[in-house]
Amino acid sequence: MVVEKNGSLIPLEVKWTEKIGPRDIVSMEIFLKDFSDQVPFGIVLYRGKEILKLREWIFLVPFERFLG
Repeated sequence: MVVEKNGSLIPLEVKWTEKIGPRDIVSMEIFLKDFSDQVPFGIVLYRGKEILKLREWIFLVPFERFLG
């Protein structure tokens, strides 16, 4: 899913797992590269418990924190 806000694009990807690895974010990395002039960062929602910075511009956010 991609959300547009104030001229920027925010990609959201959903993973139904507690652990995210490099292979799990390949499509997010491609999107960030292709739209680098419009995308400040990407968010991967997952079943984990912590907000984590997986790459320079990719953040893991637990479902409960995002929806809470």
